[in-house]
Amino acid sequence: MCKLNQAKPSQLSVIPSTHYQTKPGLLTLPPVIDELQVKLIPEATNNPMPPIKGEQLVLAKPEIGNIYSQLFKMLSQTSMDNASGPIKPTSSSSVKTGKVAPDAMQPDDQHNMMRVSIQKTYGKFGGEQAVTQPSAKPEYSLLSKLTQFLPLLRPLTLNALALPSTLKGELSAIASLHSQFKPESISVSSLSHISSIGLLSQLLLGVKARHANGNTDKLSGPALKYWQKLQAQFGGSRSLLSLLDKVGATEALGKLCSNLSLYSQASSDTSTQLNWYFTLPYSLNQHQEALEGHFSKDNADDDNPEANSWSLQLKFNLTQGPLLIQAQVTDNRINMTFNGSNHTLLKRIDALLPPLMNKLADIGFTPDKLETKLTKVPASLLPGEHFLVKIKA
Repeated sequence: MCKLNQAKPSQLSVIPSTHYQTKPGLLTLPPVIDELQVKLIPEATNNPMPPIKGEQLVLAKPEIGNIYSQLFKMLSQTSMDNASGPIKPTSSSSVKTGKVAPDAMQPDDQHNMMRVSIQKTYGKFGGEQAVTQPSAKPEYSLLSKLTQFLPLLRPLTLNALALPSTLKGELSAIASLHSQFKPESISVSSLSHISSIGLLSQLLLGVKARHANGNTDKLSGPALKYWQKLQAQFGGSRSLLSLLDKVGATEALGKLCSNLSLYSQASSDTSTQLNWYFTLPYSLNQHQEALEGHFSKDNADDDNPEANSWSLQLKFNLTQGPLLIQAQVTDNRINMTFNGSNHTLLKRIDALLPPLMNKLADIGFTPDKLETKLTKVPASLLPGEHFLVKIKA
């Protein structure tokens, strides 16, 4: 580290260039513009930072649930009446009294602003009862209109995902999230949730590309033809898609698809082990969450080709806190641990372990040990250390 002396010479002195002529060539020294006193100081570092390895990186946990909540909140607060005019999100309620109307307030009228604020907080002012009236009906929101064309736009419940056929369909859709659809063979009304998200994302990307910088020729011929067929199968008007793009649905779906893709990017298949990370959104008590999964399997060893060893982790965000289920299987013998930070939740699970052991035996497993464990649950199953980021929706 070097330190410059702040006291500079009062007068700037410039030494002209000096030329030295020798037989091999000409050496030119440029002029000296200024002179400064430089003092070298050793840099003191009591705790030198070690080199960061890939697995030591601290990353934010994917916030799929928050993205869903913000997206649905935005769509539910946008009225379809704005389809042909300025887009203004509708408020959940408006307050009116016999003397002061919020719509009549002037920006500089501090008295009226304070009056309305107290009305919203306490429900009355000056002995007058505030009347709360809904400003928009849910059936006229952009979300309700969109679900007429895509019934499974919202994530399924956990009970619905418990069905093997439904679970298989959603996992397959995750794997082909960014793939092209076959417009002639799809039935939009019967699409799975993930397929509905993928279809809507592609439609909105087409809208964004067609109207970029006012140029409607951004899409190539084949891409435009594909988008038009997809839009025809979707059934919604182009004005509906344009409205979705204007309120920010394109960007929200882009973030959602990026978060969903993090799990496939973390998956790997080497000569020694298979690692598959996955996630599935779900609804829980009107809230949007996402389960995480990690399947790991050792590839067959040349010395023991018939060995069957694999493990599965499933992480849920439940009402009473997170729950991490870990299962290890070796030659059909299974051990399971239910990890959680809520004692009441684990106590309820303890009561269900005996019938679970019978169910596992019915499908061909031999249960060795099933237990619950009170411990801290990691923020994410993705590789690396992750931390939670709370975002106010």
